[in-house]
Amino acid sequence: MPLAGTSRFNHTDFTPVARLITDYSIVLVPKDSPYESITDLFDAISENPRLSVGGGSAAGSMDHISMAGAAAAAGINATSVNYIAFSGGGEA
Repeated sequence: MPLAGTSRFNHTDFTPVARLITDYSIVLVPKDSPYESITDLFDAISENPRLSVGGGSAAGSMDHISMAGAAAAAGINATSVNYIAFSGGGEA
C-alpha cells in the first residue's frame, strides 16, 4: 500500500510476530538478455529507473514487495521501480 501511495504506514511501522507461510521469489530474464546477474539488472535500474520490471500479480502484492525490497537492499529507491503487474502467475 505505501508503494501505491494509499497508506501512511510502511513495513517499519510494524513488528513481525509470526511467519505463517513461506513463498519464493525469483528473478528471470530472457536467455538473450544483457543482464547476467541481479547486480547487472539493478545497475540498469539505477541508470534508468523507468526500466520495466514485470511481476507476478497486482501492485502491492508479495511479488511487488519482494522486488521492491530487493531493489531497496541494492540501494535503489523502491518507489522508483517500474513494476508491471500481470493478472497472475500464469500470464507472467
